[in-house]
Amino acid sequence: QWIIPTISGQCCPPTSVFAIQKITNNKAVMFGGAVPGDDGHDIVVNTVYACQLESDTTI
Repeated sequence: QWIIPTISGQCCPPTSVFAIQKITNNKAVMFGGAVPGDDGHDIVVNTVYACQLESDTTI
């Protein structure tokens, strides 16, 4: 069954070709990727985002 997550804090922009690493059953880290630039070309980034689900749902 699908859930609709509630987002709090900073949300990442639309991102492609990123890496994500599971830390625990409800935590993960997302690194890098490409985001759309103003000129329509992708910009490669090296940002890091942490994701934590409120419930102990497996990522």
